[in-house]
Amino acid sequence: MRGLLDLLTVLLLTRYRSRPLHFLGGIGLAIGALGALGLIYMTALWFLGMGPIGDRPLLLFSIMASLAGLQFIGVGLVGELIVVSKGGQGGHYVLDDRRAVIDGPEEATAHAR
Repeated sequence: MRGLLDLLTVLLLTRYRSRPLHFLGGIGLAIGALGALGLIYMTALWFLGMGPIGDRPLLLFSIMASLAGLQFIGVGLVGELIVVSKGGQGGHYVLDDRRAVIDGPEEATAHAR
């Protein structure tokens, strides 16, 4: 189980770090499609007069799956907004600071001038 979670972590950090909607949107679409299929089936039963559908667990499951799919897509969109807004920040390195560690402080100040 730990290996599977580690694999999922590496997958998320390498492939989906800059595009969270691709990951969360895919999950959301799958769950939402499952919920939509259940709702279509329940609607067909209702139109065919197969009895009341309000007391069937599939109705509640389908509604919850549809809402969960929308939640996943919404969180993916918020993640995309965060990635885009933070896109210009972070991860910038200055070569002079790295030379200061390698060459020593006296030579680094000469390079900085």
